[in-house]
Amino acid sequence: MKSYSATDVGQKRKINQDSVFASDAPIGNLPNLYIVADGMGGHNAGDFASRYAVNVVRDYIASSSEKNPVKLINEAIRLANKGIIEEAAAHEEMYGMGTTIVVTTVIEHYAYTANVGDSRLYLFDDGKLTQITKDHSLVEEMVRLGEITEEDARTHPDKNIITRAVGAASDVEADFFDYQLPPDCMLLMCSDGLSNMVDNVEIRNLISMLPSNNEDEAVAECADDLNRDCEAVEAGYADPSIVLGDVADDGVFFETKRGYAPEMATGFIRLNGATAGVVANRSVVYDENGEEKAKYETVLTASGCYKAADFVRFCDAFEIP
Repeated sequence: MKSYSATDVGQKRKINQDSVFASDAPIGNLPNLYIVADGMGGHNAGDFASRYAVNVVRDYIASSSEKNPVKLINEAIRLANKGIIEEAAAHEEMYGMGTTIVVTTVIEHYAYTANVGDSRLYLFDDGKLTQITKDHSLVEEMVRLGEITEEDARTHPDKNIITRAVGAASDVEADFFDYQLPPDCMLLMCSDGLSNMVDNVEIRNLISMLPSNNEDEAVAECADDLNRDCEAVEAGYADPSIVLGDVADDGVFFETKRGYAPEMATGFIRLNGATAGVVANRSVVYDENGEEKAKYETVLTASGCYKAADFVRFCDAFEIP
């Protein structure tokens, strides 16, 4: 995974209320970490809230012994929420501040993402741009209820009203998404400074222009182009922030897993970006007297790979031995 991050104050604001953190290197027990936060709550409070949340999430993950990415990120966001509420109570000028947040880590060929508010994560693969996260916003609720269309939501006067934020209530609920990453895909994390100013078609077109080798300079230039597109919008006012990451295909690999049950997967084989098979636990065949007759490794074909993978991930998430 290699990434490039960028943030800009925008055309009309004097202070950038967004904060970004991107590390391709390990942070604590996570192999990488990417965060985008968009603060709110006044001249200085929004800037403080987003920066505070990013720092708390990063520092907690760096120091925690927890290895489960969902538990790790969830606790980090909970602590950020608690701290922002305490800071707002202690400083009158910061009363009512809060921030959106989207956090992602990529572990092998899976991504784990949490979001609160309307900062987003997109997956770009094979020319298609898919929004993975779901906005916690008034217009998103209206779209889900069928009251307005997605196109109407882009220009709705209440599009900036969010229904969930870090620091807005004593208990914060983050939504979590985990998904298998196709080879050579791209991940895009952004605040609404991008998604409100540049439509998905234009975002897709810009990412599609990346060369096939996705060299660092090209990824960085694409991220800068996305920010420039926000500045080119006549009515633009928001501060856009993005993290653009390239998930490279590692070719052939074998991933060892604990043995959860007889015949269940202990490893996965990929060849040229495609899942080629799953290696299961060693099977034992007994004769009529109950004596061990033979041992052999079972290999499942691609048709059974994804069910096996889902089972392994389920066991990992709930720490089933």
